[in-house]
Amino acid sequence: MVLTAALIALTACSTTAEGAPQATNGSTAQSAVNESARNLLPEDIRNDGKLVFGSTANNAPFTMKTGDTMGGMLPELGTEVGAVLGVDVQFEAMAFPGLVPALTAKRIDGIWTLMQATEERETTLEMISYMKNSQSFMTLADAAPVENTEALCSLHLSTVRGGTSQRLLDSIAEDCEKAAHGRPEISLFDDPATAQTQLRSGRVDAFAGITVPVRYVADTVENGSVFTVAPIEYLGGAQAIALAKGDTDLAAALQAAFKVVIDSGRYKEILAKYGAENETFTAEQIVLNPATSGVLDDVVRTESK
Repeated sequence: MVLTAALIALTACSTTAEGAPQATNGSTAQSAVNESARNLLPEDIRNDGKLVFGSTANNAPFTMKTGDTMGGMLPELGTEVGAVLGVDVQFEAMAFPGLVPALTAKRIDGIWTLMQATEERETTLEMISYMKNSQSFMTLADAAPVENTEALCSLHLSTVRGGTSQRLLDSIAEDCEKAAHGRPEISLFDDPATAQTQLRSGRVDAFAGITVPVRYVADTVENGSVFTVAPIEYLGGAQAIALAKGDTDLAAALQAAFKVVIDSGRYKEILAKYGAENETFTAEQIVLNPATSGVLDDVVRTESK
């Protein structure tokens, strides 16, 4: 069976309630204020001295919330970006479906989570690429191995509601149906932790998510004895920070700050610390609206394989 969802075989390799802005993980910034980047900030943010991002919590290793502290890769990157811009970068925990409404209501300045830049999203949001994107499937370690996309057709699949993984599952389901293999059942959840709890309990057979956190969970839960990651990976796209449409001054400031952090080497250090060294961008690949600008077409547009 030939499925249209793009894939390649790998060659190597909790629910959190909305609340007040959360501190970063306490990591010490190694970056200094860059006045050129700081001057690009909107005046109200410069005067307020803080930049608040909405983000899903407990999506390790990107975000990991303990008490009132949000740690992980994104808060560490936020610490460096904030240091360059001379502001305090904070993260507010909320469910994925609530992120865009919170941005629209101006409760937050931006969204910094696992959100892939897409043409549809860029019609209503300004998006800034910050790392490469790929998606994988996680199953129970003692389940029958999933060695190709066709094997997914008979399974009960799950993912987070509203993300690009949901679109991937819809595409796979359509392909399975067209190939007369039956349409897989799909369940959607508000956050990865809930979906993974359902997987562990056996209520679903597989969870689709961004490769880096999926591998992190599989490797760390009970020393890697509970989950395994299928040896197929769906490639393409860029993870991006989302801002309100028209907020181009803040977008320019964030782009400039990211380039400083990348040039200093801190960006690669932080991503490597969390197992995402293969997902890094160069400074030139931190761009506005990567799905529609054409600048990253070789990265964000995936062909069937």
